[in-house]
Amino acid sequence: MRKTTYGAMLVTVPISACVGEGDAVPPPQASPPQPLVAAGPPSAEPLPPLPAPEPPKPPLIDLQKQAVAARGAAMNAHDARKFSELYALDATVDEYGLGEAKGREAIAGGLQKAFDGFPDFKIGVSKVFVKNDVLAQEWVITGTHAGEFNGAKPTNKTIGVRVASVLTFTPEGLIKTERRYWDTSTLLSQLGLMTAPARPVAARPSGEPEWYVAKGTPEEDKLVEVAKAIGGAFERKAEAEFLSALSENVSWSNVIQPKDIRGKASAKQFFGMFTAAFPDAKFSSDALFGVDDVVVSESSMTATHAGPLGPLKPTKKPVTMHGLDIMVVKDGKLASGSTYSNSLELLGQEGPLPKPKAAEAEGDNKAAARKETKPASDKK
Repeated sequence: MRKTTYGAMLVTVPISACVGEGDAVPPPQASPPQPLVAAGPPSAEPLPPLPAPEPPKPPLIDLQKQAVAARGAAMNAHDARKFSELYALDATVDEYGLGEAKGREAIAGGLQKAFDGFPDFKIGVSKVFVKNDVLAQEWVITGTHAGEFNGAKPTNKTIGVRVASVLTFTPEGLIKTERRYWDTSTLLSQLGLMTAPARPVAARPSGEPEWYVAKGTPEEDKLVEVAKAIGGAFERKAEAEFLSALSENVSWSNVIQPKDIRGKASAKQFFGMFTAAFPDAKFSSDALFGVDDVVVSESSMTATHAGPLGPLKPTKKPVTMHGLDIMVVKDGKLASGSTYSNSLELLGQEGPLPKPKAAEAEGDNKAAARKETKPASDKK
């Protein structure tokens, strides 16, 4: 115990000698701050900067509007390449009765033929109907036949042909498919290459097209039922059902027929002719939707041509026809509309197509020339 106490006294003596009684003990001093040392180079590569966030993708409807405007501008500028770039790389364009173009190169090539045959080729779009990625548009082609077109020599006659297209789009706004409807017989008749009666030259729409965008409302869905009822009446050959779906002053325009249907009496006459020509007709929908007071109905028909169809005699052959109907519905009744299809699709299935008049004349001339140039020993 003594040793421990004595050691403690030795430790406390220097402090008690320097501090008087009652003086406060100064607080311990903080250590001086360490000088800042610059950091050396990092041992690893610096991280790359974060990529800038992608801008939000425009709504598909905006992309569709841009595509429709660009299509028209490219065709009116006769720029087939720019036109084809609006399509996906593996896109297809179907023109029923004429064939399919697959890929941008084929699509551009087909359009260039029109530019070559009609140097003043122009188009105008009147109406556009959209639901999600499906778009239908009505348009008109005009031009003067001043160049060779599909083997036909220039006639210097003007054309005005009504056309409709159904387009489907990718999420990026490129056209995935196009199904194009126009009547080849009308074009040939306007050029004087076919004697069948056809519609007069159509005027090209000017200005911006009218846009109709589906809202997906129950009212629009009800419109579709009108189209289904009409198709069902044709399949069942139910004339009364057909007429009950029409307004009293109904009007209908079919691009392959020279005159419009006006009124129920005219509609009744057409119904009787059609159901007699195709008594076993069956329809299937490819696109069907309502927008505002319009129904867009794209369908295909399979049938047997068993009775007269205007000037066409029955062949008893099975046929398939594709078409697009644009129907205006008022108060639950069909008020007006148009059908777009190609008579060449039907004629091509019925038998050999008649040669255009110019081609026949050219063939006769060649035959005569060959006869004249025969050696004398071959002549009898």
